Amino acid sequence: MLEQFNQYIFSEYGLLVTWLLGVLIGALLIHRLNKALSSFRGKKRQKQGIKAQKKAARLLKKNGFKIIESEPRIQSRLMIDGQIVTFEITPDFMVERDGMKYTVEVKSQSDKNLIRQADVRRQLIEYIKASHVPCILLTMQDQFMTEVEWPEFEE
Repeated sequence: MLEQFNQYIFSEYGLLVTWLLGVLIGALLIHRLNKALSSFRGKKRQKQGIKAQKKAARLLKKNGFKIIESEPRIQSRLMIDGQIVTFEITPDFMVERDGMKYTVEVKSQSDKNLIRQADVRRQLIEYIKASHVPCILLTMQDQFMTEVEWPEFEE
């Protein structure tokens, strides 16, 4: 029986089947490794985010802000195809200083020009429009705060 198995393995079809099995097993291993690595990176990013949030809270307090709420849930509405749709947004903080409220978005990147990135700008605009208060963009690596408001233009 072993002899028949060896003959099959080394035959033309046997080599093809063996090669295909090897490719399949290799692909499965690569998939599993990618999945594990992705999970590891996600957990690492989450830990960094939590650490940045705690640091941000200390920095906000140091700069005279009172933290009203961490990760507040703010209801917002859009009209989509004639229907009002309600959804929830969650900035990192709702704070107050000198009687003025602000939403706060914390970013761990170190870039004072982060506000120039379209995705960051859109996020801040969404917070401002939904909460009806200005927003503070806080970059943690350089501890830089940018106040962002939506101007009301008079015609």
